[in-house]
Amino acid sequence: MDTCLVLEGRVKFRDKKKWKPRWGILSRLSPVADSLTLQLYKDAKDRTKGGPTKSTLALEHFFGTESGFTLEKESHTISIICRDVIVTLAFEEKKDLLTWMVKITSTLGSSQPFTASLLSVPPRSRLRPGLVRLHLRDWKFAVTEGIPPRLLGIWNLQDLR
Repeated sequence: MDTCLVLEGRVKFRDKKKWKPRWGILSRLSPVADSLTLQLYKDAKDRTKGGPTKSTLALEHFFGTESGFTLEKESHTISIICRDVIVTLAFEEKKDLLTWMVKITSTLGSSQPFTASLLSVPPRSRLRPGLVRLHLRDWKFAVTEGIPPRLLGIWNLQDLR
């Protein structure tokens, strides 16, 4: 199946607790798809030779992005928050970060994260009192915490009381 290239370039991919330099390809399966695919190659040569991908990630059920945080000496960072995966990337230059941010949000839509404070939580809950970020999208909201962001939960807005 043909894909629609959105963007490609050099990235640093956060794999577990390490940064790995990769060549990233951001694409859509069709011009009207509301999801993206991120393919990561070892380098640009592997991509042009048709070499194997190191990783392929489906960016579906998008909630938003968080960027501008410093993580282990990397300051041009972005986390792409989806229901099933949070992808954290770093870039050498701020202009590269901004280019990727614009392409991602123009393709998937944007959301404004809101900072909130959880004052109390139910006993034996995965949630802890403290600062969190809310991402509102498509009548749902996601709650994240920490750097890099960690998804704490997803709820339907209609479930709020």
